Amino acid sequence: MEESGCKISYVVIKKFLLVFTLRARGLNLESAAQFFLIYDPAMDTIQHNPARLYNCDETGITIVQHKHTKILGLKEKCQISSVQSADQGSLVTVVTCLSPTGHFIPPLLVFTRKYMKQELMNGTPPGSIQACHPSGWILSEKFIQWFLHFIKHTKPTK
Repeated sequence: MEESGCKISYVVIKKFLLVFTLRARGLNLESAAQFFLIYDPAMDTIQHNPARLYNCDETGITIVQHKHTKILGLKEKCQISSVQSADQGSLVTVVTCLSPTGHFIPPLLVFTRKYMKQELMNGTPPGSIQACHPSGWILSEKFIQWFLHFIKHTKPTK
């Protein structure tokens, strides 16, 4: 792009994607072939209907901001302060599920605590379910809870 005789270049700075060693080792021809040995019969079972195919993912979200935001200040000011929480951060694990057709399964939220407070669910998508665990992780009984929730929303035929 040129403007008034000057050439303007656009530069984009991106963060590199960190791929863990074990994950990188899993990206090979043999594991891809094993995947398709399972995938092809599964697609035949659902008759290649994207409404019956779901992608499920689990992610951990910290509820305390870790990065300092940048602000504008007057040049003559020596110090600009802000108040920030001293919490180390609490983890909320979220399990989400979506089909290619846009059908959304309300998420499961696992809070890092022993007992549930209903106020924690304020503002969540309708139909969301909650669980508590001291580690904030999904363990087998929490997964079973989510899977029953998934079955209720997808109404499988078999």
